[in-house]
Amino acid sequence: MFGVWKLRGPEEQELRLKLERESISAGGAQVIQAPSIWRIDLTHPADPGARTIVTSARDRNEGPQSSPDGKKLAFMSDRSGSLEIWTSNQDGSALVKLTNLGSCGSPRWSPDSRWIAFDTKPAGRPAIYIVPASGGQPVPLVQEESENMVPSWSNDGRWIYFASNRTGQDQVWKVSASGGEAVQVTRTGGFAAVESYDARTLYYAKTRRENPEIWRVSVQGGPETLVSPLLRPGIWANWALTQKGILFLSDDAGESNLLQFFDFATRTVQPVLPLDHPSFWLSASSDGTSAWYTQGEQGVTKATLR
Repeated sequence: MFGVWKLRGPEEQELRLKLERESISAGGAQVIQAPSIWRIDLTHPADPGARTIVTSARDRNEGPQSSPDGKKLAFMSDRSGSLEIWTSNQDGSALVKLTNLGSCGSPRWSPDSRWIAFDTKPAGRPAIYIVPASGGQPVPLVQEESENMVPSWSNDGRWIYFASNRTGQDQVWKVSASGGEAVQVTRTGGFAAVESYDARTLYYAKTRRENPEIWRVSVQGGPETLVSPLLRPGIWANWALTQKGILFLSDDAGESNLLQFFDFATRTVQPVLPLDHPSFWLSASSDGTSAWYTQGEQGVTKATLR
């Protein structure tokens, strides 16, 4: 599926964005001072132009997610003074600010590309909201005394999965996209869940701590099992589900910038390419032909959500 990246000399990137940049040249390589969103063409990862910058500014731009219809990106940015949810075209143009709540993050698209789920802290505790991708009033779905965060949608658009510590331990829960009582999904620990594209399996990080295992459970419930001991991302946001496997960034042996692919069919791990710098965030298109990540001084650490 992927070629193996061979290190090359630095390539000058054509930014062509109507945004203020803050970048310098150090040792012949471009260094982005603030977190910037980048795209990788995984059909030809060794090509000089495979990695391109999507959006960059003096402010944070993180957590990129491509819409299922392939037209838009959603991400979190504090370019307006507070961390909010924004959208843009795939090339970073046509920026739209969707929220004005402060401390928003972890955006995820609905399957029909019409809604975005995200977490925010309206009362100091993370809560789950949704907002129309075309703009409009954000709608609260889960507001409890506990922490509720990192949402994602079921493939039929009926449910939103999220992580909650309401039992005293992080577990995966789900709530109807129209609201209502939350339903517990995992029992032995879970965080940052994503439903498979065949809508049969839920994959999730075992914990929010460093080097989590990736586990799975049937969407109908049942045994919770380890996917593979070979699949160990650096943090809960360092992996992305595709139709054929899981892309992930591993920090095994100190290589936290090495992009790898776990193949469902062969149950093997293939190296894809090393990134210039480690990235907290990683996402991918469903067919695995594109991936997005963040490069620069990121406003998150491995021990915290944001």
